[in-house]
Amino acid sequence: MLETDIAYAAGLVDGEGTIGVYMRGKGSVRFKVAVYNTEYPMMEWLQLRFGGKIHRVGKIRAGRKQEYAWYKSDNEFQEFLSLVLPYLVTKRLRAELALKAWHGRGEVSREVRRQGVPVELINRRLGLVAAVKGA
Repeated sequence: MLETDIAYAAGLVDGEGTIGVYMRGKGSVRFKVAVYNTEYPMMEWLQLRFGGKIHRVGKIRAGRKQEYAWYKSDNEFQEFLSLVLPYLVTKRLRAELALKAWHGRGEVSREVRRQGVPVELINRRLGLVAAVKGA
């Protein structure tokens, strides 16, 4: 992987992207980094170099181009974000907090998830999500 490709991808995240940490049902946490743009070749460029998925966003409106999203979530999220972190500028703090949330999320077994994630872990996760949203 070329350093220039990593730096360019970081620029896309800074300018056209989002870094999110979200709570979902039963106390689990979802992590996502995405880039939104109307240039499909850019999305393909990201996917070719970094993997991830591409999907269309919304419907095409008169006089508008189709928008696309390239994204990586959950396990792939951490790998990509760690790679581009040194080159991020405007979203650096958010990325650092998201990675901190990733490492502090606390793994739970499938059996524990079936019984319900412990309240103290849910509260810790809620705090991490709030920190990222506030950045």
